[in-house]
Amino acid sequence: MKKLLLLFLGAIAVTMVLMHYRGQAGGDGYTVGEVITNPRPLIGREITVFGVAGDSLSILGAGYFELKDQKAEGGSMTVLSNQGMPRAGEKVTVHGTLRQVYAAGAREGLVLVESPQQPPKGPAVAN
Repeated sequence: MKKLLLLFLGAIAVTMVLMHYRGQAGGDGYTVGEVITNPRPLIGREITVFGVAGDSLSILGAGYFELKDQKAEGGSMTVLSNQGMPRAGEKVTVHGTLRQVYAAGAREGLVLVESPQQPPKGPAVAN
């Protein structure tokens, strides 16, 4: 009985840590798999998505990269960004607006347009 209680309390602790992590990363956070599975309510909204960076292409600081779900079967989506490209395999958190590029039958193309990073707050430093 004690082992069952400890297992239950451990599961609650892990859940709380994961919820805290998502909150720290920018509010409502989604995995790539969650976005791909049910994108309709998210299209046009600013969201935060967690994943692993894949292939990328960048020219003069603007480009795109593939954002893969951390689970192999979770799928992937494209991120448009002018914030520089992450290295392939790097775990990333991206905040931006979800756009539907096309829809044809059951297929659709989703793109997350990354929001510009806010400049650091504080006094300006003169050179």
